[in-house]
Amino acid sequence: MQTYKLYSDGNYFPRAKKSGFGGYIQSPSGEILVEYTEQIKSFEHIYSFELLGIIRGLTIAKDKGIESIISYCDDKNTTLKLKEIFEDQIFNIPHSMKPELYQQVIDLSKAFKKIQFEYIPRTENKYADSLSRKYATMMENNFLKQYEQELHASAINLTKTIPPKKRIFFSHHNMVPVLHKNNPFLVAQHRNKKVRKVSKEQQQLPYVYIFTEMFKKEDTLMVHQTIYDKDWSILLEQSQTSQGHQPLITEYCNFLVDILQHPYLKNTQNVWIDSNYRHINNIFEQKEKLNYDYWTDYQNLHKAITPFSKVFFNRFPFEPKYQPENINTEIVKKNLEKNIESLESLFSKFENGILTKDKNKHFGAIIRYHLKQYRDTLQRDLSDIEKNQIIQQTVSNLKKIGVSQLPK
Repeated sequence: MQTYKLYSDGNYFPRAKKSGFGGYIQSPSGEILVEYTEQIKSFEHIYSFELLGIIRGLTIAKDKGIESIISYCDDKNTTLKLKEIFEDQIFNIPHSMKPELYQQVIDLSKAFKKIQFEYIPRTENKYADSLSRKYATMMENNFLKQYEQELHASAINLTKTIPPKKRIFFSHHNMVPVLHKNNPFLVAQHRNKKVRKVSKEQQQLPYVYIFTEMFKKEDTLMVHQTIYDKDWSILLEQSQTSQGHQPLITEYCNFLVDILQHPYLKNTQNVWIDSNYRHINNIFEQKEKLNYDYWTDYQNLHKAITPFSKVFFNRFPFEPKYQPENINTEIVKKNLEKNIESLESLFSKFENGILTKDKNKHFGAIIRYHLKQYRDTLQRDLSDIEKNQIIQQTVSNLKKIGVSQLPK
């Protein structure tokens, strides 16, 4: 009786709040008999991806008439529990571990004359890991394609006098998109070689850097703008004041339009733009869509960036110089961001009375920071209709390449 090998793996993708599994069956001769990949639709089992990967693999093996199989998995907890069940006959499974899924494994095992479960290190399970990410990666690619189409449409709409009915991003054909900041389906941005490569290539281009610093001094809005050359040396500094009668976004757009038309930038091809005001950065980094109350301001800035070959809105790769009146505020901001924790951890400390004893933790400020991040994430999420379009396109693409094990 020949023994086949099942390699499986699963992954949870936090940004997408989705999980998937994948794997393959290897024949005794070492040939891959079948591969599978799937996204988990049931929220109840969204964290049981390792076990569901094994269940799917055993189901396929059963349908193919395999009688002897060894299941390899790189999750120690799952493997240990399966060994307790099949080798030590210990069936005490906590409710949190989803005993109904382990029961499925037990029921499937009756179709085999011999079944065994073994742990292997992740380094020996890389191919199963890549299969478990395959579905989400295709979903990501479909989103990026749709996102690029939306940016293209936004760039056209910004040339029109009347704003469109649907809110759009601030976009221009010469703008460099920051892909990893806009994709809710991104499965593992530190592993996404395509995004990393694009970002790295764009940042290596020679830029002139424009930093706009805005702060209040008494009742006056102070605006300090600094132009840096490609070697990060200061070319020009200029300060302007305003009584702050206009909205901040209007002031920012007006000041930026003025400096983009400065003689220093006459022969410049690429500009990299940043400011100390995070809400403004979110708009021009395309994390948030436009508020039509300031449509004319956005259009004026849109026209002002047309002469440049590339325009990049993002944080500088170096620390800009801050004005003395504003430097203490920036130090507090940076210290706050370094101490950010998860909301679950913060609320746990709060309930246990830990944070009330240490006012230096800036608890209220940290909570507000996280709630704003959560709100911004919700605003960037696609509508249900758009999500369904992406899922349908993903399913269609999978069928074209011959994948048959698809979720209903």
